[in-house]
Amino acid sequence: MVARASLAKRRQLACAGCALRPLCHAPVPLPDAQPVVDCRRRLERGEVLFEAGTPQSSVFAVRAGFLKLAAPVEGSGEHVVRFLLPGDAAGLEGFGARLHAFTAVALDDCEVCEVPLQHVRRLADAFPNVAAHLRRLLAGELAEAHARFAGMAHLSAPKRLAGFLLDLAGRWAERGYASRAFRLPMDRREIADHLGITVETVSRVLTEFRAQGWVTVKGREVILHDPEALRAYPR
Repeated sequence: MVARASLAKRRQLACAGCALRPLCHAPVPLPDAQPVVDCRRRLERGEVLFEAGTPQSSVFAVRAGFLKLAAPVEGSGEHVVRFLLPGDAAGLEGFGARLHAFTAVALDDCEVCEVPLQHVRRLADAFPNVAAHLRRLLAGELAEAHARFAGMAHLSAPKRLAGFLLDLAGRWAERGYASRAFRLPMDRREIADHLGITVETVSRVLTEFRAQGWVTVKGREVILHDPEALRAYPR
């Protein structure tokens, strides 16, 4: 019963802070009384939501669970570009070429809302605020990508990992959750790939942070005891 209540709360909070909420709350419904959200899809751990190079037919909002976005890298598999939390949007990168640039994979059991591209276009054409919101989402993703690449070029491995933990804490806080204690849905290999460092480096740096008393890590559960120390870590 408690688990169901917790899941219901997570879904409610995800809807309240959903990146695509302005589409669902447009002033008037779509023609023919069509719902904005075409369906809610459930994904099992490891299931692919969409693949890089496939035509974009919808955009998605994460309602529950976690996904990763990975870009194909010729000759070396893939690179994890982003981790998606409840409330995040997925598939926006396909707007330009109408092809998905990334592959979205469920990190655990997930539920996503699917908004067909034709609905997105109609709402963006009809409501300037919806179009402006979509542009802000795209600009935010672009700015995040630039910041990440700059960090990989100029920041040390400890600084990258500290920033990663602080970013997750901030994203949880934005959703109304505790920002100092959270679960890492991804494994250390995925964290390492995302940050451009090795798995061994991730383990070594986490051990250093623990020794300093800044964090506690048990499995995938993380507690941040001293975010300011992580923030002040030298380059």
